[in-house]
Amino acid sequence: MTARITHLPADLSAALNASSAVLNASSATETGLPDSGALRQTCRDWLFDKALPRWLTEGFDRETGLFKEALPFTQDDLGYDRNQPIRGRVQPRQLHVMARARLAGFRHPELDEVLLQGFEVMRDKIHRQKKAPGWGHLLARDGSVLDGRRVLYDQAFVLLACASLHATFQDSHFLETARVILAVMDEQMRHPAGGYVEFLDENGAAGNDPVRWQNPCMHLLEAGLALSQSGAEAGLRKRALDLAADMTGLFRDHFFNPQSDCLNEVFDSDWQAINSAEQNYFEPGHHFEWVFLLHEFERNGGHIAEKTGRLSLSEIAQRLMRVGLEKGLEKGLEQLLSGDANQTARFALDRVTHDFTRLDGRRLWPQTELLRALIIYGEDKAAAVYLQNLFDTYLQPPQADRDGLWMDSYTQDSTPTARQVPASTLYHLWGALAFYAGLEK
Repeated sequence: MTARITHLPADLSAALNASSAVLNASSATETGLPDSGALRQTCRDWLFDKALPRWLTEGFDRETGLFKEALPFTQDDLGYDRNQPIRGRVQPRQLHVMARARLAGFRHPELDEVLLQGFEVMRDKIHRQKKAPGWGHLLARDGSVLDGRRVLYDQAFVLLACASLHATFQDSHFLETARVILAVMDEQMRHPAGGYVEFLDENGAAGNDPVRWQNPCMHLLEAGLALSQSGAEAGLRKRALDLAADMTGLFRDHFFNPQSDCLNEVFDSDWQAINSAEQNYFEPGHHFEWVFLLHEFERNGGHIAEKTGRLSLSEIAQRLMRVGLEKGLEKGLEQLLSGDANQTARFALDRVTHDFTRLDGRRLWPQTELLRALIIYGEDKAAAVYLQNLFDTYLQPPQADRDGLWMDSYTQDSTPTARQVPASTLYHLWGALAFYAGLEK
């Protein structure tokens, strides 16, 4: 696991330790805690032997060169739509995961062919958009474009995939596509209030969307950091770090609310937070995700100019973590690791209102981001117990008839709600489990 640059405030750390003192019997060894060494091996085995082979083969269409949107829980599931469209994020996310896994030592007879074919399909469609090269927002199963908008969120993941592919193959043609995407962003997507417009339409014109989101910027920070660490030449490395710094500056100056210590999600065109009835929420998973990315930004030499009256990034990260732990869990921090016989009260919620009303629903991805944040802060005992809880629930769905699948969502009373297994969650699972196992540093 990675080196830590800070620690949780003493009261939060003490609460986590008190919470883990009473463990569900299914999560405890004879000593009262899961064995962290065994858990690291479990993570590696689940990724390398179960999940990655499943999504590399069954989850990839060799005829079209596209990763599938989702897989069914059972191979004879009559309700599974085998022709469902594919969101733009899926292809670059899966390429990123498979490339990072290859770099970490994963081997499979079809791995390189899938990576190269999947990238070439994506690259060809990007460059075919003459008025503004970019990756479409929605594809049909046959590869035809259903929604050709170049959405900022999707382009961030193309940059991430290019960085990971270059890191593992050290072939500059992956970076050529990254340069094309960055050029379109700089020349056609710059927003006068900072950052970028949310999308370009199919003719390459800036979309007239009055609503802006923090989420694409968070993933541009991630992509910038990945490009800067991919072995790229100095000019692109500087451009990537500048992108990461720009997004971090937007986060500090606009996304983080120092009055509530919450992350605002939705904004008007001038980065003023929108807190209408429909947008009156924060996402605990994004709190934890920003904690990790701020750590990575500083660990990799990122820097933004200090501003009078502004908190440091480490102070902001601690505040995000506090709110996420104290307000973003099903029934509070004191029950995070203990649980009960019905496996409730353990996990992070999808959304919480700004007056801290907990809303129903808990997907898998926020749990993975909380796990990484616990590791960052050196809460190894809490991380081990929490990870064991994930394996006992989300990663062993009784609905599945084969390995490498997961239950993607539950209600607060632990009723499973996902009807299929979405491919896009593998990105979060790789990020957390590989980090815990030491496959990602």
